[in-house]
Amino acid sequence: MWWLYFKQMPASDTHTILHRVDEIHKLIAGNEVPRAIRRSMDFIKEFSNDKDLLKQILVISSQYHRINQELSIGIAEYAYADRARNQILFGMLTLIDQVHSSYSPQMY
Repeated sequence: MWWLYFKQMPASDTHTILHRVDEIHKLIAGNEVPRAIRRSMDFIKEFSNDKDLLKQILVISSQYHRINQELSIGIAEYAYADRARNQILFGMLTLIDQVHSSYSPQMY
């Protein structure tokens, strides 16, 4: 049924949202996490009316920066930090998928 979702969107909106999702995926894959977080915030603001999703990405950003701080001052072990970062990235990807799957240009 996913094909019905894309039929509802004008081609330009479909291209734009897919391009943005791909951009965020590439930033995460390239370990450009701070930039991926910023682009995710922009993505959520642009393609969602759900304020809770924006709050969630802010929490993800805070968690990511806290883990990096703990690692840099030596109070977090690398294995713990690595697991925490992976969970944070998974959470960010989940939010992006939520926005992508629920976006409809008729909302705006």
